[in-house]
Amino acid sequence: MEQFAVIIKPVITIWDRPGETKENREKKLVSSIADEGIYGMGLRIIGEEEQGFYPVVTAYHYPTFLP
Repeated sequence: MEQFAVIIKPVITIWDRPGETKENREKKLVSSIADEGIYGMGLRIIGEEEQGFYPVVTAYHYPTFLP
């Protein structure tokens, strides 16, 4: 069964991957922040929690992670 969610805060951070940092091409640590979600945005939950983050797909078909 598919699971869905709706953002209920004014603005939330959307992450590229579980965790707050990732390595870039130069092997330096950079932020994993990818985008922001806004109040009322619909999401489809596509997997189980991983390191406190849930994999989701946004209404505009962007696969990402939310805490």
